[in-house]
Order: sequence, then C-alpha cells, then structure tokens
Amino acid sequence: QSSSILLPQSEVLFYVDEIDGYIEFKKNKSGVVDTLVLSQNRNKYAALKFDAKWGIAGSATPNGWNGPDIELMPDTKTKGIWIANNVTLKEGDIKFRLNNDWTFNFGSVDNNNGLKKDGKNIKVTEGVYDILLDLTNLDNPTSSIKVHN
Repeated sequence: QSSSILLPQSEVLFYVDEIDGYIEFKKNKSGVVDTLVLSQNRNKYAALKFDAKWGIAGSATPNGWNGPDIELMPDTKTKGIWIANNVTLKEGDIKFRLNNDWTFNFGSVDNNNGLKKDGKNIKVTEGVYDILLDLTNLDNPTSSIKVHN
C-alpha cells in the first residue's frame, strides 16, 4: 500500500486517515512492543513481531525443498543484506525463503540477478558458493550467487 501518515492519539495508538482506521502497538509483560493491531471498519487484525531469518532451500541443498534451510546471516554493516559464504551445493535448484517457510520466498525473475516473490527456481551447478541476498530495495530485490574462490 502507499505510505501513510500516523497521527498520534496516545503513546501507542495512531490514527491513519488514508484507511480511516487505527494502528496500535501492544506491549508484552516485559514492556516490549511485540504486537501491532490494525483496527478498521469494526475489524481487528493482529500481527506478532518476529525476527526475520532468510535461508536457502532447494534440490541443490543438503536438506532439500523442505529444509531446514541453509541460513543466511545479516550483514553487520548494511541493513537488508543477507550473506552465506562457502556454501556447498549440488547441481539443482534453489530459492530464498523467509523463516523456513514457503509463505514468503524469492526466486528468479530474469536471467540476471533479479528476484521476485514466488519467482522461478534458480539453477546452480555443483560447487562451493558465496551467496548474497540484497533486500536494500524491496521493489528490486537481487542476489549474487558466485562460485567461491
């Protein structure tokens, strides 16, 4: 959806004019925000906060399409970059997926490095790879899959 301005109603409650609804940030017993509640048209939708972990699954990985995935590590310098080095793959296909689940995954969109949600399988040959998932621009996610030297 388009960007929206959140108009504060309290420390944790915000009105969103564009949707004629409210967003509330709820805290757990420890006082940490862990839930977002969207209220609109007498409906409420709750979303729990979770830590995102990206990984690689596929026929080229040791654990296949159902994982567990080969874990990518967040880059310490650049938010949105995920890296795995010295990854041994068989000949086959891979995809990037969020939290070992197929609900949100990236595959190939073209013959270059472009990715898209639910894109095509990415073909690889047997080898050891350095792999980078670049989500710094969510409108144009990319990957780099290079044979390790």
